[in-house]
Amino acid sequence: TAYLVFDGWRTVVELDRQGKTRNRVELNLPDQTAVNRIRVGTDANRQRMFAVFSTLGKRVFLFDQAWKPMGVYPNGDVAEVAGIQDCQLTDLNSDGVSELIVALDDNSGVQLVDPNSMEGKRISGSVATSIVEHGDDLVVAGDGKLGMLKTGLTNAVETELDFRRVASLSPSHLCGIGVTRGGQWNAVGFDPRLERIWTLSVGSQFFESEIEPVAVVQTPTGEVIWAIADTENSIHLVSGSGKWLGDFQSESQLGGLSLASVGGQTNLLVSNKDGLECWDLNFSLAPAKTATGPVSQARKTGAAPVSQK
Repeated sequence: TAYLVFDGWRTVVELDRQGKTRNRVELNLPDQTAVNRIRVGTDANRQRMFAVFSTLGKRVFLFDQAWKPMGVYPNGDVAEVAGIQDCQLTDLNSDGVSELIVALDDNSGVQLVDPNSMEGKRISGSVATSIVEHGDDLVVAGDGKLGMLKTGLTNAVETELDFRRVASLSPSHLCGIGVTRGGQWNAVGFDPRLERIWTLSVGSQFFESEIEPVAVVQTPTGEVIWAIADTENSIHLVSGSGKWLGDFQSESQLGGLSLASVGGQTNLLVSNKDGLECWDLNFSLAPAKTATGPVSQARKTGAAPVSQK
């Protein structure tokens, strides 16, 4: 197991669990291009491939296992391209090969892109702000609602919230982030049929920063833990059933967060302006005050999103 971390806007660092650098890659990107999101998938040779982009940027850049460029989407005149809201590498047709799914910020909707030809076709007309794999389906947060692409399931009964983000522990747990007409943000846990399980009120920092604010993991004993970023650099830890497990407080501005289950341990990775920390979550699924650690630290330049692979 390794972790992928952005160091600045054009460099990816691969770390082991002890925080030691395995690989450092200066991405082959056009001049003046910055990226802060990364997705990991599987190509036709059953090797890893990577998609990198920035929210509301103009391009998604695809790389192979060796970080050699595979293609760019969209590939037209950049002036005519809508911003990228989100993208995923996911196997929608269950053939073992990931497709590139791109959510564009206009009526182009959600695009299914062939990684070989880099040609796309529209598979949803929603102006999606967030998309996520869920089993062999795709959950779209678009037009204020959550909906399953294949099955057509929606959370249409959730009329009081305008949903903007969605995260998934496939295929059993979902978390949507929505806002009321009065401006109150909520994180809502759903079951696989988009029935509400729990609700947590949060601040507006979800959209005042560039971080991806929700992470989820299944522990070695089978429990589910959500980590949800909030105001004042805090992170709420919540079980799959909605039980509050504790709060984590970062000492400086959050740049990213992730959860990982490695070697019988469950870890919370937190990136801030001081570096990257890995904390051991050694509590049982009963209310506890805070995470305890750290297990390891890897000092990096600037705040950076974190991704497990």
